[in-house]
Amino acid sequence: MVNKRIRKSVFSILLVIACLFLLSTISHAASFSASISKTTVTVGDTFTVTVNASNAAGMYSISNSNSNVSVASGSKSEFLENGKAIVTFKAVKAGTVIITAEADDMTDLDDDTKTVKGSKSFTVTIKGKDSSSSGSSNNNSGSSNSKPTKPTFQSRNETVYATGDVNVRTSYSTSSSVITTLHKGDSVTRTGRATEYINGVLWSKVTYNGQTAYMSSDLLTTTKPVADKKNEDKKEDEKKDEEKDKKSDNKNLKSLTVTPEGLSPKFSASVTEYAMSVEDTTKKVDIEAIPEDEKAKVSISGNTDLEVGENTVEIKVTAEDGTTKTYKIIVTKEEKGQLKLKELLIEGLPLQPEFQSDIYEYTLSLEKNNITELNITATPNKEDTEVEIVGNADLKVGANIITILLKSKDGEENATYQVTVNIPEKAAGIMGEKSDLYMYAGIFAAVIILIIIVIVAVKRHKKNKEDDFSDYYGENNRLKNSLSEEENFNSLKELKQETKLDEVNDLPKLEEDDLPKSLRKSKKEAEKIEEDRSKKLDDLYAADSDTTQTRKRGKHF
Repeated sequence: MVNKRIRKSVFSILLVIACLFLLSTISHAASFSASISKTTVTVGDTFTVTVNASNAAGMYSISNSNSNVSVASGSKSEFLENGKAIVTFKAVKAGTVIITAEADDMTDLDDDTKTVKGSKSFTVTIKGKDSSSSGSSNNNSGSSNSKPTKPTFQSRNETVYATGDVNVRTSYSTSSSVITTLHKGDSVTRTGRATEYINGVLWSKVTYNGQTAYMSSDLLTTTKPVADKKNEDKKEDEKKDEEKDKKSDNKNLKSLTVTPEGLSPKFSASVTEYAMSVEDTTKKVDIEAIPEDEKAKVSISGNTDLEVGENTVEIKVTAEDGTTKTYKIIVTKEEKGQLKLKELLIEGLPLQPEFQSDIYEYTLSLEKNNITELNITATPNKEDTEVEIVGNADLKVGANIITILLKSKDGEENATYQVTVNIPEKAAGIMGEKSDLYMYAGIFAAVIILIIIVIVAVKRHKKNKEDDFSDYYGENNRLKNSLSEEENFNSLKELKQETKLDEVNDLPKLEEDDLPKSLRKSKKEAEKIEEDRSKKLDDLYAADSDTTQTRKRGKHF
């Protein structure tokens, strides 16, 4: 019964341990996400883009479609492991810009064969700051133009005709863009007419090719004028030219490859500004730029005769319709003969400020406080340079200074970089690992409980066995003591008459292993006890005729 209880307890504890290990193997799904703080800003304002890698590790990249924004802080491309990175942009010019964040060569932390993908784009509208300005004369009315005031339009739904050459504009301002020019007799639908003049112009709201536009009311009429034959011919020719000249406006690059490598960020057709660094011996950057449209033309300038410092390389793409798009690469050429690092990577963690060859001091803050050494990759710009890293072992809580020493092969040039690594006393990462701590603590407690149960069960089993022996001998002693001397004598006498000595000796004996530990004797002691028992029986039988003597012996027996 006791053994059955022990087996049941052991099985229950093992089942609990198995469940705990099973729970410890459950992992969170890996993912990549991005968010933006705001999508409408004013020139001079800043906004942030946050990327987050959940249970994933790898590179990410953030790109902007034009130069309307610039990076104020953070890195647009770096290694990220199970955490987040924040990049701050500053609005530089009014307009719109597309910000794209995407995972690049990112994998699942639990299974590095699984690729983690993710991409998200945000369209940011940048408004200009309010300012007063004066305009030029209107080609329709000849009046001066100042900051426009929004007119009030009366609703209309009527066909109107141009009385001559009239501009169709995107807004109710003579400085707004011209969509097209209508000739005498051309018609449009008027949907509204202003009730007052704005800077000398009485505007009409019209519909042209499905979009809302504005024209001068003074140059419109509700009666169709007689068109000149010349204008009719001109209109027909323009129509034919328009149909003939429907050319592609695709001015994007399909691919951009540079030699030597090092283009940052990774190429994207929507990103027009890039950067790279080259050694002091580099005189030219070889560029292969392929347009998306085969009919587009590509021209490259600024990639030869590189000078020390920044060099601007322009790749100009001219679409079939004549429109252009320019991609720029800022190539930084290192100073001649100066020994520097061209790459510094520490566990893929972001350095503050972002690494540049001519910046020699950096700060790195860790989230975990159980790190004693960092994996550092320091690549010099010259071959055969000796690199020595000091202070990277036995990192402690607080500020740790890691020094990277560079020494040229001839020993004449030296360079020193320093990284201050801040390790917090209480790291945020510990909170995320508490589940593992609880799991191992639970397993340890379960093992201790199992050991205690086994020990208690074994002791209880031994105690029950000892109690069985104690009950057996105790009962015999109680019965023996309850008999009078006479009864003892008579019992022994009857035993002599009914049982022979050899029959008594043939009675079963308890083996030493069957006895409780407290009653066990050595083999020699057991033999002596057996010999004394036989001698006492012999003395008892020999004194059978002497009642007094027998009673006396029985009293001490």
